[in-house]
Amino acid sequence: MFEKKNIILERLNNIKNPIILEFGVNRGGSTNFFFDHINNKGGQLFSIDIRDCSNAINSKEWNFFQCNDLNKDKILKKFSVIEKGVDLLFIDSYHEPNHVKTLLHIWFYYLKKGGFIYFDDTESYLYRLKKNSILSIVNDSINDEIKKFYHQNYDQLLYTKYFHGTGLAELQKFSDLYVKPNNNKIWKYNFYISRIYLFLKKLKFYFLYKFSKK
Repeated sequence: MFEKKNIILERLNNIKNPIILEFGVNRGGSTNFFFDHINNKGGQLFSIDIRDCSNAINSKEWNFFQCNDLNKDKILKKFSVIEKGVDLLFIDSYHEPNHVKTLLHIWFYYLKKGGFIYFDDTESYLYRLKKNSILSIVNDSINDEIKKFYHQNYDQLLYTKYFHGTGLAELQKFSDLYVKPNNNKIWKYNFYISRIYLFLKKLKFYFLYKFSKK
């Protein structure tokens, strides 16, 4: 997590008094990291988790709300300042593609121009080494959803993927606050046609190589 924190910290250091919205607290690893930053540099941290994680930090300065992060109305009613714009959104709650997709389409609207969205656990290589099929599939599916959202909104976003540990994905927004994201359907090639094409290409290479040796 050290490399990931350095990447995020580099961005935060360039934002004065950032408004940080965090989805997923759990044991408080990222929460304490963000809270230490705003304690030293200024800003506000708003953390949301469906479980009661109120003991993650013992401070009245920390804003925690036990709530489903898809429930926009309840969250904005609790923390109205979020409605004025978020500088950094950190998503590490329910690791399921449709959940991540819905979060993006809800909260992108409240991200300020130049703001960042971060997603933890977007790389499967370490889990593949351990032959952990479930976590490999989960991380790959989340990564696919993020790429799809970027392709739908490539004119509004810059996408960067970091391969440290279990992966970190970064989206930076270039459109204005309160701009809705696109939800265009992305054309996808036929899987079976792609298999046939790759087979024919491999066959062509085989014969070219075979006859070139004569």
